[in-house]
Amino acid sequence: MATTLKPEQRCVIKFCANANMAPTDTLKFIQRGNQHTDVSRSLVFAWHKKFRDGLDDFLDKPRSGRPYRGEDDVRRVHEIINEDRRKSVRKISDLTGSCVNVVYRILTDTLRMNKVCARWVLQLLTQDQKTRRVHMSRSFLDRFDREGDRFLHRIVTMDEWNGGSNSTNK
Repeated sequence: MATTLKPEQRCVIKFCANANMAPTDTLKFIQRGNQHTDVSRSLVFAWHKKFRDGLDDFLDKPRSGRPYRGEDDVRRVHEIINEDRRKSVRKISDLTGSCVNVVYRILTDTLRMNKVCARWVLQLLTQDQKTRRVHMSRSFLDRFDREGDRFLHRIVTMDEWNGGSNSTNK
């Protein structure tokens, strides 16, 4: 059962209370309109009583608590991750002042990243990145067919996220 009601549902309850409908009829009316959502009988009855007793407002009241800062948090987390992809969620949380859960949600849901081998990496490649990787793989296979594995010692790899500052020879 739902532990809270949506403002739309409270609006319907207010309408029914003002139309002098019984709480039981109000519950049936809401259940008919919300076939895919469970509605708590006790909540419907409680709100019905509030509206009958003169409550006018059915919208949520502002509550205290940690405000969500939105885009500023996302931008700051993105900057920190771009500086060092090995930072932990807790360290990023300490640097931004956001709670660990918010930072984790920003990384996974908003920035679409996963932790792989102690690094945060993008979950999905762009079409251009996929095409480039296929092209490079084919190029290496062609070269392997022509030269064998002799060319492998001349391949240089780079950390594409740091602009090549961590290049290594293989």
